[in-house]
Amino acid sequence: MSPFTQSLLVICVLTFLSMHNVIGETTDRQIVVYNSLEGRLNLTLRCQSKDDDFGFHDLQPDEHFGWNFNVNIIHTTLYFCSVKWNNEFHHFDAFRYNRDRYRFVLYWYIKEAGPCVVSAEGINGCYPWK
Repeated sequence: MSPFTQSLLVICVLTFLSMHNVIGETTDRQIVVYNSLEGRLNLTLRCQSKDDDFGFHDLQPDEHFGWNFNVNIIHTTLYFCSVKWNNEFHHFDAFRYNRDRYRFVLYWYIKEAGPCVVSAEGINGCYPWK
């Protein structure tokens, strides 16, 4: 293969990768989940993905649990959590790439009505339980 053809191939590959946010994308993310239940209730939290399971964590009122992660190259990263207090059991998606692609630090506040997220980027909202 000639040097010109090799150079052209490299340029094409780099262009393709940059168009798909593979090169130069900051993928380091952080999630922190807070027990914000009213009535000073304790919360049992379990968060996981297809590849990671962080186990069970008993959170006192206002305590939190968090982790860092990277988005996978094909943008299918999903972290989900289950929460339990008294006789209530619910779950929610803590990170879903198609919803959270522009969020890099997510603070989840667990409330009786559902989880609420505040992000460092100002993309905030509350969601119903799944």
